[in-house]
Amino acid sequence: MAPHFGTLFFMNYKEQVISTVFRTSWSFSRWLRLGIGLAIAYSAYRDENGLVAGFAFFLILQALSNTGCAGGQCSIPSSYKAESTKELKADKPN
Repeated sequence: MAPHFGTLFFMNYKEQVISTVFRTSWSFSRWLRLGIGLAIAYSAYRDENGLVAGFAFFLILQALSNTGCAGGQCSIPSSYKAESTKELKADKPN
């Protein structure tokens, strides 16, 4: 009996996930995201807080899939300058 297409797709996807998680190098930031995500997940489980659990799942997913800031644009550009240097004066109360 020939395997079903869905089974082949799932096995291929499963192998891709396993290779991404286990066969790529783990940097400090990846370990940090995983540790913080697991700590927050435990706290969410203990406090029965679904919103916090969602945030923990997001951090754990980032760590496992080795994703982070989109396009590497996480830092503030060094050429950033304030456009206005005017001082704001507060109104005196009546």
